Amino acid sequence: MFLFKGLPRPGKSLILPSVLSIQEIDRLLRASENLKHLTILYTLYSSGLRLAELLALRLTDVHWDRNQLLVREGKGRKDRIVMLSQQLKAMLQQYFEAYQPKGWLFNGQDGESLYSPRSVQAVVRACARRAGIHLKVTPHTLHHSFATHLLERGTDVRYIQELLGHKDIKTTLLYTHVSDQHLRSIFSPLDDLLGGEKRK
Repeated sequence: MFLFKGLPRPGKSLILPSVLSIQEIDRLLRASENLKHLTILYTLYSSGLRLAELLALRLTDVHWDRNQLLVREGKGRKDRIVMLSQQLKAMLQQYFEAYQPKGWLFNGQDGESLYSPRSVQAVVRACARRAGIHLKVTPHTLHHSFATHLLERGTDVRYIQELLGHKDIKTTLLYTHVSDQHLRSIFSPLDDLLGGEKRK
């Protein structure tokens, strides 16, 4: 690409992550036809886990009394604590009773081996398709949606940084570009000038 002498080079392009709306998340969860699959979706979205972090969860990482999940060697190969919501807690109790997992929180079909990443990806894709969501939905989409929805609820970005395991808060601040909540509260000066109908 031709650059005029003396002009600064263009900065690195900002690629925003794909995020589902609250309504789409609701449809996605309702589209699950299997308790184990639904529990996986709940865990990904409720705690903002990455795919590898989800699959690395052991039974001993569920701290029922403190309502916490221990993520071992997550982002940056560091352990961290994430929330165990009441809804996820109730779902996990149903899942434990039905599947009686061993060792890992999510076992494969043989009941002992680790659930595969491809299987989780297939679960997410299938539920998105049944929910009529045309966006490409991956486990990481739920991770991004978790962070964005927390931000839109007014959660301090430093807490979100901690929950996601980001070393640099600049990474977390990316979600301020994804969230359109602040845009929905701003009106064009043209509307003020001409008295037009405000955006809803």
